[in-house]
Amino acid sequence: ARAGDAGKGFAVVASEVKSLATQTAKATEEIAAQIAGIQGTTTDAVSAIEGMSQTIDKIRDISTAVAAAVEQQDMAASDISANIQDAAQRSGDVTENVENATRQADQAGSSAAEADGLAQRLSQKAEAMNQQVREFVGRLRAA
Repeated sequence: ARAGDAGKGFAVVASEVKSLATQTAKATEEIAAQIAGIQGTTTDAVSAIEGMSQTIDKIRDISTAVAAAVEQQDMAASDISANIQDAAQRSGDVTENVENATRQADQAGSSAAEADGLAQRLSQKAEAMNQQVREFVGRLRAA
């Protein structure tokens, strides 16, 4: 009877070991499935990080290009400003030259009018002198 009771005990223990082995196998499968899921998620995370890294590189390239364009625009604006200042200065010089030419033309006109007046008076005096010479010559002939 002892062997029977021991055999029954062994059978109970074997049944428990088999049940634990089955549970362990199922738990191992679940753990393997979870590990596979974690590996898949890790692979997806690595891909996402690589994509973000590429996007950051593109953003950096674009930022560099924008900075270069802004610098070129700043230089162009400085050149335009300098050209505008130069044009304003030259415009002022032209205005001053036109004003000087106008003054000189006015002075030349005044001088010409004065010279014309003097020439007319000189012509009148020459005519009067010519008349006096004719009268003098006429008196000499008559005498």
